[in-house]
Amino acid sequence: ASRQSSAGSAAGGNDPNALRAWQGMLSSAIRGRMNANAAAGTSGGVAVVRFTVSRSGQVLSSGLASSSGIGAIDSAALATVRGSLPAAPAGISLSSLAVTVPLRFSPGR
Repeated sequence: ASRQSSAGSAAGGNDPNALRAWQGMLSSAIRGRMNANAAAGTSGGVAVVRFTVSRSGQVLSSGLASSSGIGAIDSAALATVRGSLPAAPAGISLSSLAVTVPLRFSPGR
């Protein structure tokens, strides 16, 4: 499959609106899993998570694209993409989607 341009390309019968909707659902699900206490006792930070999700919502691979420099925040960021995520809506023909999401963890939130 064409993984490299999956975010910007609507080729292969992908409905761009469905693709945007799926990206929004994935982002929402991940942000909803953020551990609000991960940055406690730190000045906070941003960890960038990169993952590949199948059309069925299974996370095929994940890792840090960029570390926050704080182990607890990096671990919490990676935890957001463990398990399953929302499946693709109708109109998506990609077998998988590579996604990169910055997650900002702030103390006291």
